[in-house]
Amino acid sequence: MRDTAGPSARPAWTVIPPFSGRAWATGLAWTALLAVVYVAAAKAAFALAFVQTSIAPIWPPSGIALVAILLLGYRAVPGVWLGAFVFNASTPVPLWVSAAIAAGNTLEALAGAWLLRQAGFSHAIDRVRDVLALAGLAAPVSTAISATVGVGSLWLSGTLPGRSLASAWVIWWAGDAAGMLTVAPLLLLWSARRWGQRPRATRVVEAVALAATLVLLVVASLTFPVARPFLVFPALAWAAVRFRQAGAACVTLFVAAVVVWATARGRGPFAGSSLTQSLLLAQAFTGVMIATGLLLLAALTAERDNASRLLDTTFDRLPLGLVLLNSDLTLRRGSRNAEQLLGVQLDRGLGVRTLYRRLQMTDLAGHPWLARGPEVLAATLGAGLSHGEVIITRYGTGDRARLEYWAVPVHDNGRLAGVAVLFHDVTALRRAEEDRERLPRRLIRMQEEDRRELASRLHKDVVRGLSAALTQFDGVRERLPAADEQARRSVHRVVDVLNHSLQVTRSLLSDLRPPLLDTQGLVAAVNQELGRIAVATGMHTELRWRRDERLDPTLETTVFRAAQEALSNVVKHANASRLVVTGRSEDGLLTVEIADDGIGFAPDERHQAAVDRHLGMRAMVDRIELAGGSLDVRSAPSAGTTRTKRYRPCSHASGSSRFRSSSCSITPSTSSA
Repeated sequence: MRDTAGPSARPAWTVIPPFSGRAWATGLAWTALLAVVYVAAAKAAFALAFVQTSIAPIWPPSGIALVAILLLGYRAVPGVWLGAFVFNASTPVPLWVSAAIAAGNTLEALAGAWLLRQAGFSHAIDRVRDVLALAGLAAPVSTAISATVGVGSLWLSGTLPGRSLASAWVIWWAGDAAGMLTVAPLLLLWSARRWGQRPRATRVVEAVALAATLVLLVVASLTFPVARPFLVFPALAWAAVRFRQAGAACVTLFVAAVVVWATARGRGPFAGSSLTQSLLLAQAFTGVMIATGLLLLAALTAERDNASRLLDTTFDRLPLGLVLLNSDLTLRRGSRNAEQLLGVQLDRGLGVRTLYRRLQMTDLAGHPWLARGPEVLAATLGAGLSHGEVIITRYGTGDRARLEYWAVPVHDNGRLAGVAVLFHDVTALRRAEEDRERLPRRLIRMQEEDRRELASRLHKDVVRGLSAALTQFDGVRERLPAADEQARRSVHRVVDVLNHSLQVTRSLLSDLRPPLLDTQGLVAAVNQELGRIAVATGMHTELRWRRDERLDPTLETTVFRAAQEALSNVVKHANASRLVVTGRSEDGLLTVEIADDGIGFAPDERHQAAVDRHLGMRAMVDRIELAGGSLDVRSAPSAGTTRTKRYRPCSHASGSSRFRSSSCSITPSTSSA
């Protein structure tokens, strides 16, 4: 029966239905295979048998039988009994004794498996309770059944004398326990191992070095008389720390087999005049070595348990979502908050592609992220970090959410173990940022709408009124007698005042909202402004800008207002004879330069204070900063002034351009003239 649940789950017993057809053949094949393996292991252990009976100081078949019951359930019982019976029948004991010993061995495996199940044993042996359940419960208790049945059967048959009952029972019991503690962990770990992963070269080199060291220490322990039995403990500690359960079990099994083999042949540190006493000493040493390895494993496992509990606490309390993926991009674990953020249950072993489909994951452009998601995570394994944002649809509720994630590779002892993905919901944050980005545009648009409304009302009420008054006064002047010169002069003065007022009002209307800005765009409006300046002041003006370039309406308004204020500043204060406006778009950056050859100035703190007091200049600087732009002023006395304004529009295509102030970089500003 295989443990398909998590490490903390209890293994379920396999209940086999009655065989029929092909199932009979499968059952017979398992029985035959298990019997053959049992007999082969027993033959190897029988080389160490005590007084040529079925008692051996170390009995690996006990571990094989226990693992067979744990993994295969009740269908392993026939194979265990048959293997034990066939082996014992080949020894010089009666058949009924062989059958009794086989029954005892089978009951031993069943009892051990039942005890482990009651203790919540995990086949991974990755907890302290698993080590204690195997070493402190199943091994010492269940092996007493086999030792009692076996030794009792041998005594009843006359094969074993009564004076040897106690020593034979101890050797049998200790041998079965040693076999269970050394072989069972190896087989259980072997059954749970993922064989698709190749070990790293450094790991193989370390294993070879450990094996060579172990052989040298064992040879030394059998050769040199000083502290011989304890030379192998450094290798045992090395194996337990670096290779955990599998390493400790291999070292223990190898050392125990060599020590018992040498003792049975009168060699090694435990050889003495009495074979029984020598084997008991060898078994005692084997027991100490097994206990040492188990204590090391228990300490290491306890340390990992503490780390696991800390990780559990961190997972439960972490305000962000955290998902751990295996190196094959299957789900290893997900935090509680991750399940809440995703709206899906994160089951162990869930494939990343399946998770993508459930969440309908896309990138910010709306393209399915499934097409490149695994590649991104796979690249993370080599690159070291991946960061980005995705759009998901919460499974079950259908709510759309925007997640920001960080994917980081996780290494264990220098080996890539998987990927940790940390993420949090940024839907509300990004929506607030978008609202903040739209706010400057909204404010500018509202201001321009107010200007347009004011200009419309001025044109409707004031301009039309002045034009009507002029028409009427012209009629009055024509009807006045030619001799009434004083009256005609008075009317003429009124007509001049009305004409001036009309011109000023029309100029004000153009300042409020030039019609060309709406109909032909920014370049035409700036060109019109330069023409008005040339006519009004006689200044030489020049425009260097592509005439067909159109921008976002809000951006065009912002740029025009800043340019309008700068041009007005040149007319009022620069005393210039030449004025050049240059506009260009390069690498997504719009640059507007306004240069004159006027008197210039020396930018300093006094000039900055004057700018702060000047409402128009302060408004120009604020507009540029609201648009996410920058203003740079270069000037010197008698050297003119150059004002450079930079903006970062998102697009330059007419009709489709957008402007986002958040994408514009604001550089340090200098005061303008």
